[in-house]
Amino acid sequence: MKKTKTLLSWLLLASMLMSVMCLNGCSLFDWIFNGNSANDIPNYQGFGTNSDGSQLYNKNLFYTNEILLDGADPQVFDDTSRSGFYYMYCTQTIWRSRNLGEWEECGTILEIPTNDEEKRVLADAMWAPEVVYDEDMGKYIMFFSASPKKDTNYEQGNGVVENNAHYILFAAVADKAEGPFKLVNFGDAKSCGKDHVRELNTTAGIVLTEEQVANNEKAWVKEGDVYYQAAFPHFFTKYLLLSPEDMYIFLQKYGEKTVDGRNGSYTNDCIDPHPFVDPKTGDKYLFCKVGSAGSITIVVKMIDWFTPDWSTAQISTATHYYTVDDWLNDSKDQVPYEVSLSYTTNEGSAVLYHEDKNGKGLYYHTFSVGDFATSGYKVAIAVADNPLGPYRKLTLEEGALLLSSGTLESSTVSGAGHHSFVTVGDQNYIIYHRHKDYSATGNGRYQAVDQYTWITVKDINGNDMDIPYVNGPTDSLQPLPDKHGEYKNFAEGAQVSADNGVDASYVNDGLLSVHKTANQTFMSYIKETEITKKTTFSFKFDMPITARAVMVYNSANEVKMFKSIDLIELVGTDGSVKTIHDVKFDMERYCEMGGEHNEEIFYIRSGAAAFAEFYDTRVREVRVTVSVPEGQDCVGISEIRILGKNEAPTYVADGEYTFTNPTMPQAKVDDGMIIDGEFDEQRWSEVRWLKGKDVINENQYADVEFTLWYGENGVFFGMKVIETGSSIFFNPNREGYFNSCIEMYMGADGMNDNSKGIFEFDFACTGAIRPRVRINDWVRFVRGSDIMPITASKILGGEVNTPESYGYQVEAMFPYEYLRKAGYDVDNLDDLVLCANPVHIWSFSYEGTDLVEDREWSNWANNYITESGVKTWFKFGANGLLAYDYTIKVEGDVKVKVEEKGVTALGTILEGHGATFALKVVNRGPDAIESITVNGVEYDLSRIVWRGSNGTLEIDNVTEDIDIVIHTK
Repeated sequence: MKKTKTLLSWLLLASMLMSVMCLNGCSLFDWIFNGNSANDIPNYQGFGTNSDGSQLYNKNLFYTNEILLDGADPQVFDDTSRSGFYYMYCTQTIWRSRNLGEWEECGTILEIPTNDEEKRVLADAMWAPEVVYDEDMGKYIMFFSASPKKDTNYEQGNGVVENNAHYILFAAVADKAEGPFKLVNFGDAKSCGKDHVRELNTTAGIVLTEEQVANNEKAWVKEGDVYYQAAFPHFFTKYLLLSPEDMYIFLQKYGEKTVDGRNGSYTNDCIDPHPFVDPKTGDKYLFCKVGSAGSITIVVKMIDWFTPDWSTAQISTATHYYTVDDWLNDSKDQVPYEVSLSYTTNEGSAVLYHEDKNGKGLYYHTFSVGDFATSGYKVAIAVADNPLGPYRKLTLEEGALLLSSGTLESSTVSGAGHHSFVTVGDQNYIIYHRHKDYSATGNGRYQAVDQYTWITVKDINGNDMDIPYVNGPTDSLQPLPDKHGEYKNFAEGAQVSADNGVDASYVNDGLLSVHKTANQTFMSYIKETEITKKTTFSFKFDMPITARAVMVYNSANEVKMFKSIDLIELVGTDGSVKTIHDVKFDMERYCEMGGEHNEEIFYIRSGAAAFAEFYDTRVREVRVTVSVPEGQDCVGISEIRILGKNEAPTYVADGEYTFTNPTMPQAKVDDGMIIDGEFDEQRWSEVRWLKGKDVINENQYADVEFTLWYGENGVFFGMKVIETGSSIFFNPNREGYFNSCIEMYMGADGMNDNSKGIFEFDFACTGAIRPRVRINDWVRFVRGSDIMPITASKILGGEVNTPESYGYQVEAMFPYEYLRKAGYDVDNLDDLVLCANPVHIWSFSYEGTDLVEDREWSNWANNYITESGVKTWFKFGANGLLAYDYTIKVEGDVKVKVEEKGVTALGTILEGHGATFALKVVNRGPDAIESITVNGVEYDLSRIVWRGSNGTLEIDNVTEDIDIVIHTK
């Protein structure tokens, strides 16, 4: 009887539930097994990919450090109040952004040198530029280091210092933040201003007295037992930012400690200038590194940006030592995070000023330690009460390491170092570089951006001290800065609670748990919220908000990670609930898996989140439910962020959730032309192509086609590559010349191979373009997105990096304004002839970086277009390849056979080149030829070289179609 009653009770309950559920448009099955999935709303969880395999994400909400820009030693300069942009200055490149998330290159840094002396000063690549805007001058001032050519006019001795200067400081000025910057000459009042003209001792053989040396009055060089006044006669000294005499006098105070930076040589490795303006006083300071191994950093107060007050100069840090006094006294209490490295330096300075809640202010001198080419490169902190110091480096317990890929145990981030800071609204960010290839490390570096915040720790005396803490390094999606996005994080201001007695205070403290092996005392300040069973977190808002996305950050430790978020509930102002079920954490992207069945999690990237974004939804509460995976003891949740806005919903629609990413302004393309990698058959067939075959062996060869032609708004470029015996490979994490690509060299007619105006355009199979121009050396050439070349590609056969991909075709347009900026005369297109030489690069693997084994570099146009070979350059005009047709006609009774020997595969003769034809007179000798005319002009028969009845007819320097008529007797 009890069983019957129980069954009836369940049936009655089920009937009632079905009635209620059906009113909401879902079945009992849905309610029982999917938690009322009929209330689920369309959303996107970040699993989409772009054509190159990178993550498809909403750039209106997020940015990611997976985007590999190009450059090292970045300084971000906030110029938004004047130009609307942040500018990022790197070694040899400038980038700009409106939001710190999307960047575009905007030009070469330095003006092309106007004379041979400037060319010799800037002979080597410039390093680590930093920029300030000077209100008094109304100019942007750039500080940087470079290595000039040796001055062979002077020999070392009798006080004359060595003629070779390795990385010393210079200055340049510009009217705009994007440059280009003009090198400052401190020997020329027109360049530097009359108050900054500087004279140095250039006279050798001046012997100093013991008193002069003891009083440190003059810069001196000791040779044997004689002290000479240091002489600096070399051509580049007039360009130096810091007087070498004054630098000598400053360093001489420290005796043998600084001997490697003076005494017969320039202060070599004087690099990484950092201009700092004290926000308390407005005073100007300049920091820089001096010396190589065992380096120091120095700081000097500036009267103006060109004039140091050397009486204020101090050493701010010394490698291996906590304080400069420790260094001077040879203290054995050395810095463990420096002495543990095989090579250590203190470089890449940046300075912050911060006041704690009690109004106590400190200056935070941050700097890089280690070898930039290794994974151990990191950023450390020293503190002082004054910009000039004395500074003390923090201990590991105090949070000395601001950036370190080692404490992340990262398998994707390496060499996080050389950095700068920028404040965006109420948020703070650090910009730094790291290696493009984690395993290769080395010189290949790119920029990354992460947020930092201030936390309070105990200093070495047990007192409270604020320090900056970086939520990173990350290479996962992060929210855009509040100031530059329509949405911001509302979780931090919400009323947060959790069931099961869980302390929820750490899920909205603004701190990401990223370190796995940092100092345990320091790690105790950064906590995750741990749960041991299924837990729901509630975020209630004082006033309703419009929600757009929910991010749940995973643990920094793989043994505590979650694999999905069970449920996100969006509670409306009327109490209705919209839901999102089973939000997956992207384990394929953010984890390294292993084991026999690839089921073991070996590593999780720090700072990664599971997230869902959706159409604008008005809410008063957001609930997030997380379970502990089977077999785990607990789950650690680093942070939960809810992106929303105070305004009413604006981004709404019915049906599947979609988003549209913003686009950069770009050059205008001709009407009817679309740059998408798909050739417009009619238009492209109207111009002449250069065609040839690139042959490695009988099993591996490529058919390559190439052309340029002139449109209304620019020069159009087309290329098609079909490879046999190979697949097409592209890895965005490595240098372009390891990928399937075409290096196209282009110059105006008349340029020789060594001309300074030659372009190199590297076209990857994916359509990515890397433009460089030869100035002193090859440098990036970019001039703003609205005139930049536009390019697109189409992969043939199948997806790139699969066996099915056998070729690609690329379309591009070079706007005339872009070519004009590069110095090309494009005002009269009828006279414009462009010379080009395409180099075909095969790529034989995705990972490979061996120049011999992993790729083939083929100057196919030079080697395979004709049997006899042609010069490197091919000429193009308004209608494509400049090549001319030929006709051959034999008149008379004698039979003459004519064979092509030296013409292109197109059956044409290239502009400016010659053609060779083989003549064979059948059953007669050479005397059977009565005359030959070329375009109606008599050909000199004595030029024909005969071997029996076989002769060779040569036509030189063809500039028009050729009609050849052979008259026989």
